[in-house]
Amino acid sequence: MATNIYAGLVIKTIDYDDYDQIITILTHDDLLTFISKGTRKIKSKNRVALQLGNIIETEIFQARLRGKVSKLKKATIIKQPPLEKSDTAKVWLLLIKYLKNLKEPNQELFQTIVETYDYFGDKYNHYAKTYILFKYLNALGIKPNIEHCVECNRKDMINGFEFYKGGFTCSLHTDNERELDFLKGIASMNDFKKYIEINPKHNTQIFEEIEKNIKTNSY
Repeated sequence: MATNIYAGLVIKTIDYDDYDQIITILTHDDLLTFISKGTRKIKSKNRVALQLGNIIETEIFQARLRGKVSKLKKATIIKQPPLEKSDTAKVWLLLIKYLKNLKEPNQELFQTIVETYDYFGDKYNHYAKTYILFKYLNALGIKPNIEHCVECNRKDMINGFEFYKGGFTCSLHTDNERELDFLKGIASMNDFKKYIEINPKHNTQIFEEIEKNIKTNSY
């Protein structure tokens, strides 16, 4: 039987039968679900590779018939988050809570995870978390406008931002004027190296507002 090779992030594991697991990985182009036989055995060669948060390469026996499940042949670790650091472990636990609910793949989200992955484990943990969750909003279909005022399309005089309005607002349409560093953070959501330059206080504020927006738009 022919196999296919995929690289992706482990976002969901479900125990199945006595020793097996159902695994879901997010790849650049797909949400791929397969069964991994014997993963829960202590001596399983694939056990460590299939931990949540790992970026792995998988060799899969692809199911060809409707109703059949693909099967894992081999999984190899490409990258692992440094989960021995408690703060990093907490951050990844939160990210996985959201990522496991994805209904379809999103290339921008996957690329963002790859882009920020090596920043986990040090002082950028919470910046990477916020940055990824902003892209997660895009995957939910609620992408905020960070290019111009959502009311009049002007690109100057931007001094407000509201998720419920859909993004940036100019001084003519702003109900709640924001601090400049907050606005810079939102504006740099396509450039992680610029985003990490903002004040930690504003990163926390942006994260809290993103999380509130996710909960508001979850059904």
